[in-house]
Amino acid sequence: MRVRVDRFDATCEFGRQRDSNIIDAWQNGGEFEGRPVTDERLMQWYKTRRSQFTKDDPEYDYWDQQYEQVDYQIGESKTLLKYQQGTLNEAGVSRWYTANARRFPKNSEAWREAMR
Repeated sequence: MRVRVDRFDATCEFGRQRDSNIIDAWQNGGEFEGRPVTDERLMQWYKTRRSQFTKDDPEYDYWDQQYEQVDYQIGESKTLLKYQQGTLNEAGVSRWYTANARRFPKNSEAWREAMR
């Protein structure tokens, strides 16, 4: 899967609008540039955006955080759907949150949210 993004797109208004469009299409079951936006396509988009920057660039941190947040959001959404469909019990949901809390630094807001 190739995502068409270049360094110019990464920092200009055109690039930011494309970012907004793909997120909107993912959230609403739509298409971006003529193709459906699945979880995998969105995650690839974030990886590609992140790879446009060096690790010492603040934009790298931004895109890395976006990637981690969406990865968590997708996992949480899938877990809660399984629970609502009755294919996962409360203990399974609790295990998912506990396992995923490990990705966050202890004593951070994200860690506390995951541990609730």
